[in-house]
Amino acid sequence: GTLVKKLRKDNKIIIYSNDHDFLQLLKFKNTKIFKSYQNKTEIITKKDFIQNFGFSPKFYTNVLAIGGDQTDEYPGVKGISDKTAESLIKEFGPTLEEIYKAAEENKLKPRISNLLKEQKDMCLLCKKLATIRTSVLLTEKESSYNPDKLKENFKRLRFHSLLFKDKFHEIENLPKQRIKI
Repeated sequence: GTLVKKLRKDNKIIIYSNDHDFLQLLKFKNTKIFKSYQNKTEIITKKDFIQNFGFSPKFYTNVLAIGGDQTDEYPGVKGISDKTAESLIKEFGPTLEEIYKAAEENKLKPRISNLLKEQKDMCLLCKKLATIRTSVLLTEKESSYNPDKLKENFKRLRFHSLLFKDKFHEIENLPKQRIKI
């Protein structure tokens, strides 16, 4: 998260991950998420995210806080799905404060309102767990980016699915450059 924030201004950033947490980083300029699953690949941009979800990626941590994330093993508010969380954000949010205010004012279905109130501490903890830190202190270092070296590392790490020309397209077309972090 810190590297994305720091490098986004002058570089194209492609994050290869199927982890939903990384979707929040689409809020940064020049950032894309490359996902690969079930013999399919997908590249997600901020525009794609907003079209799909109906709100900014910077509020995606609220979906994870309420709906949880099974992969990362935090429950969110038990009894509320991620689809319901998305609906709450679109209708009453986008912040958790606004959603909890709607719960206090009885604007939500009683069952949802009660679940949110009963599990508020867990919801807030899950938001903290889901939020990728973007202000980690980095020591200054110069690093080279080289697509050929990246391919070698993909082979070494057995990321064979990423080596197909159509799947490596975006990474392959990035210019070779030195990046100061």
